[in-house]
Amino acid sequence: VSGAGLGGVFLYRQRVTSSSYEPLGAPERLTAGSEAAWLPSAAGGRVAFLGSRADANLWSISLDAVHGGASGPLRRMTRGPHPLGYLSVTRDFRTLAYFSYRLGYGEIFLRDLRTGTERVLSEAAAGEKGYPAISPAGDVLAYGLRLPGGERAQGPIVLAGLRDGTSRTLGDDCGGRPREWIDERRLIIERFARLNSIAVIDTDTGDRREVLASDQRSVRNPRLSPDRRWI
Repeated sequence: VSGAGLGGVFLYRQRVTSSSYEPLGAPERLTAGSEAAWLPSAAGGRVAFLGSRADANLWSISLDAVHGGASGPLRRMTRGPHPLGYLSVTRDFRTLAYFSYRLGYGEIFLRDLRTGTERVLSEAAAGEKGYPAISPAGDVLAYGLRLPGGERAQGPIVLAGLRDGTSRTLGDDCGGRPREWIDERRLIIERFARLNSIAVIDTDTGDRREVLASDQRSVRNPRLSPDRRWI
């Protein structure tokens, strides 16, 4: 069987009873490395499976300011075999925050788009982190933090001060993940109540206000207009 975890997708085998197929003991991992193992098939004491590697990297391209069309070639910005995503940029488009498994585990990276230099977020709290959202001025980075334990793991949001190196948790469980800042105080979050819902959280007080929800549809991936008046 294929199993996905923080380190990737690996192939496992699990001993089971012949009558009820109940598991016997712990699963044993059969594959290692950076390639994902998929679609196993076993016969004659051998296992065949598909191995693949997802290379997700950052690229950039110039745009025509009048017509919005692409101009010039693609430029590669990063290299690595691991998943990468959840891009967030400052208002001046100088600093980019993103999430990557490049180091073998989930980390948040901060990249200076003018110089090309980047660093790992050093103010990060302990726990599985992701979904970075950098404030318009670049002073604060919000990210989700998943803590182990219980039937439903808590999901606080952490605010990291990028100028002063401070870090604080915005509530024990915010019930969602950061998506985009409205201004330097209010943050759009994607929540998991009902199917999905979109809320605004005040990063000073921790107060939340739901702005969009549905009992029939999955509401996801909010984005703000440039003037911050529309979602």
